[in-house]
Amino acid sequence: MTTIKTGFKILAVFFLMFNVYSREPVKKLVLAVYPFENLTGISEYEVLSEESANLMFMDLFKRNSFKLVEMERIGDITGEKVYTDKGLDREAYLTAVKNLGADFILFGKIREVSKETLRKGKVKTRVQIEIRIVRLMNGELVFMKEGEGSCKNSFSSPSVMVKPFVPPLEDVKIALERAINQVGRKISRKAQKF
Repeated sequence: MTTIKTGFKILAVFFLMFNVYSREPVKKLVLAVYPFENLTGISEYEVLSEESANLMFMDLFKRNSFKLVEMERIGDITGEKVYTDKGLDREAYLTAVKNLGADFILFGKIREVSKETLRKGKVKTRVQIEIRIVRLMNGELVFMKEGEGSCKNSFSSPSVMVKPFVPPLEDVKIALERAINQVGRKISRKAQKF
């Protein structure tokens, strides 16, 4: 009886090893992340364009679903002049990521930053984003999702406002990171279906 159990254990280990080693490794796709577009109309949030892309990059890096193209030093790596006096040159950036072998590019938009007044005058900052992933080979849209993040503020809403209330940048960053994490989870789940 013991010999039969031992034989089954050896056989099970053999099949397990054969199954693990006979599988082809999953090919990770190469993804580049383009700086986000700020559609809020609030000039104080312009700094979030590149920061949002960095947050998305770091989130996807932690999830290990893609090979990622380095964003910040892409011009140095490829020799392309991707930054001009006017900012990022979109065409040069796309050429550079294609030359580095990217399969896809992720475009993001910060759609809205808003506030919600809670009980006792507390304020919650909300950020809505939109993410699109496009296949570089043919322009096919393979993923599109909206996400929302929020952050409860530690201050009360001003009772008398001289100008429209703009949530503080630090609170917007926290809410933005939460929205990016939400969408990042969904991207990682679908990564091998692209």
